[in-house]
Amino acid sequence: MAWFYLSPQIWHGQKAVETLFNNISADDRVSIVADPLVEQTAFFSQLFHKLSSTARSVEVFDSVSSTPDPSNIKRCAAFLSKTAPDWVIGIGGGAVLDTAKAARLLCEDRRLKLDLKDGILLQRTTARRNPRSILVAIPTTTGTGSEATCGMVLKDPPNDVCLLASHQALAQYAILDPDATASLPREILASTAMDALGQSIEAYTSNLKNDFSDGHALVSIKLVFEWLRRAYKNSADAEARLKLQNAACLSGLAFGNAPGGLGHSLADAFSSRFNFHHGRAVGVVLPYVMEFNSAESNCRSLYAEIAHYLRIGGDESKKVRNLISKVRALQRAVKLPASMRRAGISKAQWESSMEHMVHRTLEDGIMKNRRLFDVQDAARILRCVWNGRHVHF
Repeated sequence: MAWFYLSPQIWHGQKAVETLFNNISADDRVSIVADPLVEQTAFFSQLFHKLSSTARSVEVFDSVSSTPDPSNIKRCAAFLSKTAPDWVIGIGGGAVLDTAKAARLLCEDRRLKLDLKDGILLQRTTARRNPRSILVAIPTTTGTGSEATCGMVLKDPPNDVCLLASHQALAQYAILDPDATASLPREILASTAMDALGQSIEAYTSNLKNDFSDGHALVSIKLVFEWLRRAYKNSADAEARLKLQNAACLSGLAFGNAPGGLGHSLADAFSSRFNFHHGRAVGVVLPYVMEFNSAESNCRSLYAEIAHYLRIGGDESKKVRNLISKVRALQRAVKLPASMRRAGISKAQWESSMEHMVHRTLEDGIMKNRRLFDVQDAARILRCVWNGRHVHF
């Protein structure tokens, strides 16, 4: 079976956004998709004023919710239909970029609908290869890699997270400019970077892994371990922030083309239910999932390969143990809770949501995880995630 490997053109480095200004003409109409917090940043203000002096018109949709639902995306699509842009620029975190991607799809093909089936948002792709507008994705966080994927995470009210994917949703350009993350709080920087780490580790062990995704995953993992502590300690360190932007984008390329697995399934199962940041949730569950998966020989060997790339020595078992310990040490360094109990979730709250969380975990992750798991496994792992006990089964 042949696979597509999807990627936008990527402009990266200091002042990378200047490339955008050099490509927009005086006849072009520009529509920006953002959220209220991003709109208040100096980077957004500079971008808006520069575009206003370059393009024919610049309009802004700034009503993106933290986890967009179908109604939010439809409002954004209506905005794009009204403004008829030549360029759509999404600037923000994963929610903003996913909204821009989905809204442009709906705007340009009225036949598309946001239909739910069994809790997962599905949509057939269209045959069109040349969209009317050019989509540019500018991430202001260091985690989801949404700028490089064709996937979009939406919220189906009240609590479930759903996925829409279409090859036609991929941005034409992604811009990684460290100035875009200058105002990012270090807690969000850490949470989103842990999301990138989880995506890359899961991509490397996914049942859909391939030679192309493997390279991106390994470099992304190495960059997060090397640069997250430095960026967390000093938010003014533009070099460290850019390295984490690169890591996030690479994780999107890896995870978007080799999706997996149990870690993201578990995180999705409880993050929206407890209003817990998705990347933070991934960071919490990651070592527990690695412990569970390492009991499977193929996955254990893949973890050992990651450890070898990071120059972690020892036999296979020692490499894997030390890799998991390295993840936990990074958790501690960026003040991530080691368990959901330490995050402030009571046992009663956790247990009352257990059936729902187990159902969502199996629904989303059972086909993509290297080690098979069942209802009992999912429940036992979730209890370990809550109480902080190691996974030894």
